[in-house]
Amino acid sequence: MGEYDRCQEFLRGQADVEFKNILADLNVKLGNIAKAKELYFDIAINSNFDFSSEMFYKLAELYKTDDSLEQAIAYYDSSVNRARASEYGIKSKKMADILSKVDIYSKETENIDHAQFLLAEIYFVD
Repeated sequence: MGEYDRCQEFLRGQADVEFKNILADLNVKLGNIAKAKELYFDIAINSNFDFSSEMFYKLAELYKTDDSLEQAIAYYDSSVNRARASEYGIKSKKMADILSKVDIYSKETENIDHAQFLLAEIYFVD
């Protein structure tokens, strides 16, 4: 049994949200993304606003990695709504704005050259 497995076994069943957060982070490192998403969501809806904001941010990051922009934006927005002035609320606001622009410009069908320029500008500046 490796270190991660021992940690996971110890943390499983713990009720404390910080332990659940560590378990979710561990699941990400082990590649158990579905379980990590489930844990982050459970923590997000059952914890205080600042901690909830962080969990929604982590969920958004996982969905962004999965190329699910709409879902990532929704979780970033949830993070902002939970604690706008927190560290994760501020990061989430910026990422939601960037991904919203990327989503809009990537669906552009009329003026493709202009949309590609704006996308490049977003990637370069932000």
